[in-house]
Amino acid sequence: MLMGDALVVKLPAGRVAELIASGVGGPFGTGQRRPMNEWVTIPDTHGAQWEGLAREAFDFVARAAGSPDPGARG
Repeated sequence: MLMGDALVVKLPAGRVAELIASGVGGPFGTGQRRPMNEWVTIPDTHGAQWEGLAREAFDFVARAAGSPDPGARG
């Protein structure tokens, strides 16, 4: 999803931590509780990475949902 000038994606917690540690991403939360550990915001200053991260997120969510082939798109 897009929130303001950032892409927000759901990824494995370890990947989120990696993106935050590298400065590419930031924590995502609703403001009412601590940041969500499987969600990360990617500001438009790293917009060149949005497409790859969106694909990565799609594959992660598809695997979590039990999709037999996360790379298959209709």
